[in-house]
Amino acid sequence: MSKKQTQILQVVNDFYKSCNENKGEGMEKYLSENFSFEGPAVSMKGRDNFVAMLKPLCAFHKSWKVFKQVQDGNDIITIYEMTMGTPNGDTLVQSFVDWMSVEGGVITKEKLWYDPREFLKAFDM
Repeated sequence: MSKKQTQILQVVNDFYKSCNENKGEGMEKYLSENFSFEGPAVSMKGRDNFVAMLKPLCAFHKSWKVFKQVQDGNDIITIYEMTMGTPNGDTLVQSFVDWMSVEGGVITKEKLWYDPREFLKAFDM
C-alpha cells in the first residue's frame, strides 16, 4: 500500500474513531466544507449541516465491528455493524455499507446503505 493510500484510509478510520469512540468530538476536521451525504433516510450537503445532524446520534454509539474495508484510489468502502443505545434505553444492532471519498486529506462525500426502518422507529423519526 502506498503512503497516499495509507493516508486516505487513515482519514476515514480517524473519522470513524471520532464518531464512535469520541462521541462525535472532532469529526468536523475530517470533512470538507462542501461535504455531501446520501443515505436511505436523509441526504444533505455541507459539513456543518451534517455534523449538526450526526453528532447528537454519536452519543448513542456503544460499539462497532468492521467486517471489511476495500480501497479503490480515493474511495473507501467499509462494511460494518454498529450497536447503539436508543432514547428509550433499548439496544439496536444495525449493519451498514459505507462509501467515502477522500480528496485533499478530507472526506468529500459519503453514501451510506442500510435498512433504516428499525433505526427510524427507535429514534422516533
